[in-house]
This record gives sequence, C-alpha cells and structure tokens, in this order.
Amino acid sequence: MFLHRENRDCRVFLIDASIYIFRAWYIYPETIVDSRNRPINALYGFLYFLSDFLTTVNPKHVAIAFDGGIKENFRKILYPPYKANREPAPEELRYQFGLCQQVARDLGINCLTSDCFEADDLIATMAHRYKQMDFGITILSADKDLAQIIEDEQDYLWDFARDDIYDTQSIIDKFGVKPHKIPDLLALAGDKVDNIPGAYGVGVKTAASLLRQFSCLEEILSNTEKIRHCKIRNTAHVIRSIVADVDLIRVYYKLTELAHMADMRETGSCEWQCPEAMTIDEILVSYSVDRLIRARFSRIAATGT
Repeated sequence: MFLHRENRDCRVFLIDASIYIFRAWYIYPETIVDSRNRPINALYGFLYFLSDFLTTVNPKHVAIAFDGGIKENFRKILYPPYKANREPAPEELRYQFGLCQQVARDLGINCLTSDCFEADDLIATMAHRYKQMDFGITILSADKDLAQIIEDEQDYLWDFARDDIYDTQSIIDKFGVKPHKIPDLLALAGDKVDNIPGAYGVGVKTAASLLRQFSCLEEILSNTEKIRHCKIRNTAHVIRSIVADVDLIRVYYKLTELAHMADMRETGSCEWQCPEAMTIDEILVSYSVDRLIRARFSRIAATGT
C-alpha cells in the first residue's frame, strides 16, 4: 500500500489544490484574519490539510497543482459554455489561492501552474512523467476526472478528507468502466459540474453499458446502427440522441480527456526536503498563521523526511 514507508523512494503524491482550498473557505470562518485584518480562513484550512497529509505520509516526492492564473483555457476555446455554470470565485478567495501557492512554495513543495492548462492536466502530465520512471502515483482529490489516470496496481486516487481510496478495481466498480474510459463515459453521459451536456437522455449507466460492449467512444460514434444489438434500454432513442450530436460528443471528449503533455510555467523536482523548524516557523509567522498550525509544522520538521 502507498502509505508504507518503504515505498517513499518510488512514489509521487500529486495534490489537487482547489478542492482543499474551497473546502477550507466554506468550513472555516472569515474571522480568521491576518495582521492587516484580511481573511485567511482558506489558507488556514489548506495548511491544516497539508500538515495532516505530511504527517500521515511523510512523502519524499510531492507536488501541488493550482488552477489559478489561467489566461487562455483551451477547453473554453473549444467549447465556450465549458464551466460557464460556475460563479466566479470572490476576490477574497482568489487572493487566498495566491497565498496558498506562495506558502507551499516557501515550504519547499513543488507547485504546478500553467497559463492555459488546468490543474487536472498538470497532474496528468506529471503523473505521465513519473510513470515513465516506474513510480507509483497517488493523486489527492475527489475529482472524478482524475480517475482516468489510475492505470495500474501502483496507482491510487485518494479523497483525503473522507479517506476514500480508489484503485483500478474500485474505479471500475464505481463508474462501470475501466479508468482509461472515464473521458468516453463523461463525453456520452455528460458532466453537470463542468457544464458538459453529453448525449440527450443518455445517462451514466447506459453510457457505461455501451462502453463495455464497444472498444471506445469513437467506435460507438462510427457504428451507431450496431447499438440496436446492444443490451441497453431504449436503443432507438439512444441512437437518435447520439446521431444528432456526433460532432459535439467528439468535442465533449476533448474536454473530458486530460492532457498528458501540458505546458507548465515551471517544472522543477517533486522531491521534497522539509525546511528546518525555525525556518518553517518564520515563514508561517510572516503569513499571520497561528500557533496551532505552526506547532503542527514544527513537529513535521522535527520528524524530518
């Protein structure tokens, strides 16, 4: 299992920052402020999560991917309604995203950012690089899109807050398809979170059933008449829906498939060396972080990596 200490040298932990920062923003009160009376509740919660993670895992290789600062999202260019259903983050939260990234960098953790790719793409790219070096991959997120990266028995998707751990088999059990077919599934069934409609009236169960009977999404789109012989309900309706939106479904696939060759502003090494306790304390004091969080990081520094 990936928590075994003997696996540290050949495992990289890739963290999806957004989910932990958003959770902190909603959980912790805005009365948590810095020396200039600006809210740092999201920063506080993010650091609480980060200290929990570092204490639990004591990783040797770790990176954190951030969405912030994307100037030209290639998915929005392909399909302008992409994520158009989401309210923009308030200024106070955007400010704290920047703080979380700065603090993580100050603590010596590799932070992944890009001008046109999302955090999921950066995680997919870094995972691809480390797989080529025969590393095991553990992704910390609750985002279903990232399940497509879990390719073999060395890989895990870890929803740290709930302590839910998914390997290839549990992803198959949850979604009904193998991990590499998650983009095909979401393109057909849609993804409300990202404002991707999918084929009208085709749900997750029907999409999964089709993908178990066809090799991939493209085979379905190119052979819609064969759907008549599939073991699914309402085949005539499914065929009509897919035929009506074939070109759009191909676009949806480009939205749901993660990029494995994303351009990053900086790459750097994922190898983490914990700063000394005094240095960590000075860093956290400069961000007005309270004694509780500072004490947690001091214990991490004392334990060492």
